[in-house]
Amino acid sequence: GEIFDRYIKTEKVLFTYKDLPLSFHPNAEPAAHAAYCAGEQEKYFQMHELMFEFGNFWTEEKDPFPVFKKFAKALKLQKSEFKKCFEEKRYTGVIEKGIEEAEKAGVTGTPGFLINEESVSGAQPFFAFQQIIERLLQNQAKPAETAETK
Repeated sequence: GEIFDRYIKTEKVLFTYKDLPLSFHPNAEPAAHAAYCAGEQEKYFQMHELMFEFGNFWTEEKDPFPVFKKFAKALKLQKSEFKKCFEEKRYTGVIEKGIEEAEKAGVTGTPGFLINEESVSGAQPFFAFQQIIERLLQNQAKPAETAETK
């Protein structure tokens, strides 16, 4: 969208994405694992998009992996490597670290955003992000003021 085009694509802003599987959603953590495993084959965001688009097929399942396997097939992932990664829970440490970082930053729900140290909660219009980003970019561009003592 507009944030990507105006700030990320132009390299004014570095974008980092982290999963925050919420504890009340029993399949959120397995979904995070599946996305990271797809990421090993350069398909993280494509898997993520399928999960959101077809959430009604896996969110309430006792075992969501059969649905994730279908997504992997649709993305032409190497099936055995995806399965091995998922079963090993290879990204447990990464996921746990992301949860800890979110808690420290005060992010309690999704979507949640940190722009430097400023938290933005929920789906917000472009303008909400633009105000913060422009202010931070403007402050960054100003030469540092130093106190001169004589």
